[in-house]
Parts: sequence; structure tokens; C-alpha cells
Amino acid sequence: MDETGDYEACFDNSFSIYSAKSVFFEILIENDQDESKEIWGEFDIPDMLPEEMQDIAFKGIQDYLTKVRDNLVRTERFQNDLRALEARDRNVAEASFARVNWWSSVFILAVICSSTLQVFLVRSFFDEQSRIHGLWKRGHL
Repeated sequence: MDETGDYEACFDNSFSIYSAKSVFFEILIENDQDESKEIWGEFDIPDMLPEEMQDIAFKGIQDYLTKVRDNLVRTERFQNDLRALEARDRNVAEASFARVNWWSSVFILAVICSSTLQVFLVRSFFDEQSRIHGLWKRGHL
């Protein structure tokens, strides 16, 4: 955006108010102007070298340190992106874990209920006093 002023961003949660969401956004402000004057200011080099050698040495050091600073800024952005991806992946993994646990509990309960029913039915085959045994004999079950 080339316009100056205040900007506003709206993140709408009306799609689904029941499920949680993680939102990551990044605002990068890149300045086309050279910031090296702000950073370095009027840096004085001692009078150990002739003036033209001082300029060459200072310019080389300044260029090197500016490159290091740019690389550090780029690395910080990359780490922030990785943190956001890790947070998203962790949320997906935790949601999957909860869903697997829920359905596992449901299936365990179903297995317990069906095995209990099977035990009662098999017992009824051999217990002549059982109500279900009478139904088996008459052929209703």
C-alpha cells in the first residue's frame, strides 16, 4: 500500500462460532530509504589511517554489518513463520488426538455392551430357569 494513514483489519468469526480458530497474520513494513544513516549517524574513525583509507575501511565494515543486520531480520521473520506453522500443526494434532480418544471411547463402550449381551445370551442357552431360555425353546428368538 502506498497510502499513508491508519489501516484496519477485521477477522470475522461468524462462519463458525462453536469451533476455535488460530489466526496468524504478519505486517511487514519495508522502508525503501536507507536506514544506515540513522543507525550509524556520524561515526568518527580515529586518525590512524589516511582519510581515504578510513572511508574505504569504514564503508566495508558498514556494508558487512548492514548485511548481517538484514540477514538477522530475515532469520527472525523465518523463525516467526515457522512458529506459526508449528502452532497450527500442533492445534491440528491436538484436535485429532481428542477426536481419536472420543471415538475410541465410543467403540470401547460398544464392545463392552455387545460382549455383555453375548454373555447373557450364551448363559440363557444353558440356564433352563431363564426367561430368555423359554423364548429360545419356543422359537421366538
